[in-house]
Amino acid sequence: MKIVNAILEKLDDIHVKLMLNSTETSWEKHGEIAIKMLLSADEDGEMVEEDILYVEDYQHNKRYSEMNSRAKDIADNVREYVLTRKRGESGETASLTDEEK
Repeated sequence: MKIVNAILEKLDDIHVKLMLNSTETSWEKHGEIAIKMLLSADEDGEMVEEDILYVEDYQHNKRYSEMNSRAKDIADNVREYVLTRKRGESGETASLTDEEK
């Protein structure tokens, strides 16, 4: 919820939906999050998504103490992406650098 709250603090006109990826992973490689933006429905009524950001180990226990600061960094990236899209510019999918992770 830290990431959801951080995003909602940055953007007051956004809706957030949590989705579980039930794929089993290993102890070494788990905790990833992907943030996507729903754009619209296609001609078949399926929602079209656009990837905004991917973080490989956000929820990993080894990074637990950094979760609040990382949530703020991620929220800043999401905010910038959304505002760029609202201005009609194309955004690029982000992946946090090692310093930001």
